[in-house]
Formats: sequence, structure tokens, C-alpha cells
Amino acid sequence: MRKLLILATSLMAFSAATGASAQSNTTVGVGTGAVTGAFIAGPIGAVVGGVAGGFIGAASEAPRRRHTRRAHRPRRPAY
Repeated sequence: MRKLLILATSLMAFSAATGASAQSNTTVGVGTGAVTGAFIAGPIGAVVGGVAGGFIGAASEAPRRRHTRRAHRPRRPAY
């Protein structure tokens, strides 16, 4: 029964996070991390999970630098 309750609650949390397009990734990360942490380690896990989710959400919002590959140029022999 407990596993069924955990499964149902986590499915609701993840489905709510998917439909939250108006919220920022940080907010969704905090909520998802807090719920997951609460299931794993109780109240302390909720706090730690919320903080970790906030950092992960904020990092996913930040613009990333695009890496471009440069063509490999052969070295010239030293004479």
C-alpha cells in the first residue's frame, strides 16, 4: 500500500511539473526535489532535495555556450 501511495504521488508531482510551462525551471526543480527528497529521507530530505532541485533548475535556465569544433590541422615538421 505504501509503495502504491508513493508511486501515485510521484506520478502526480512529475505530471504537474511537466504541465507547468509558465513557471521557471528553478521553481519546478525546487518542487520536484522537495517531493522526491521527502519520500527518500523525510523532512530533512525535503529541504536538501529542494535546495538541490533549485540549483539544478537554475543551471538549466542559464544560457549555455556553444562549442564549435575546429578542423584539425596537421603540425608542420620542425626543421
